[in-house]
Amino acid sequence: MDAAVPWRVRDAALLLALGLGTLLLSLLAVQGFYRLQGAPTTVPAQPPAALGRTATDLCYLAVLAGVWLFVVRRYDASWASLGLRLPERRTLPIAFLLFAVLAVGSVAIIAGLTWALGTLGLPARVTPRSAAPTPADSLFIAAVVGSALLTPVAEEVFFRGVLYQALRKHMGAVCATLGSAALFTVLHWWPAMVPEFLFLGIVLAVAFERTRSLYPSMVMHAAYNVAIILVTLRVV
Repeated sequence: MDAAVPWRVRDAALLLALGLGTLLLSLLAVQGFYRLQGAPTTVPAQPPAALGRTATDLCYLAVLAGVWLFVVRRYDASWASLGLRLPERRTLPIAFLLFAVLAVGSVAIIAGLTWALGTLGLPARVTPRSAAPTPADSLFIAAVVGSALLTPVAEEVFFRGVLYQALRKHMGAVCATLGSAALFTVLHWWPAMVPEFLFLGIVLAVAFERTRSLYPSMVMHAAYNVAIILVTLRVV
């Protein structure tokens, strides 16, 4: 691992502020544009979920642009130093092992959470979102593409490529893994899924640490997102 990366945690904080600011402005713009399409009596109270997804995609694009401006260009760093390099062949077995760990562990955690909620009288039900567009809708396609491609790339570049390496330089691998996974969980905040997101963040950080490449974690992240979409929308 490149222990002497030039960027710092404050650079990650700047990127986070840029992403969240873009997300807020995008959501406000989407809400305003949506309201202009018809009177409140002729449109749903809230914009379709895919429009919110579009705002999220703009946030991720801003983060990637920020990485280029505030990290790559500012420090004259290469994208390879961020982790955008092919993993060494000898690290592929550990990547496949971690993929299996992620798959089995995610199913086990979700099953455990479902059982726990059931014992508390709060049964979990997986049902399609009524506001979700149909698979033939262009916005639906954009949402799926964003979740399967843009989200894994942007989040892995930020959380593992920038934040994890900045933390690791000062705190070591264990603290960097837990710290990046904790922030990953907070920014995906959904109380019932905290154990799941924390587990996901840890596995992805370990994958990056062991392979020195973001590509395995991107593939894992994309597969996870696609699986969640398919289950949530009952495509499978």
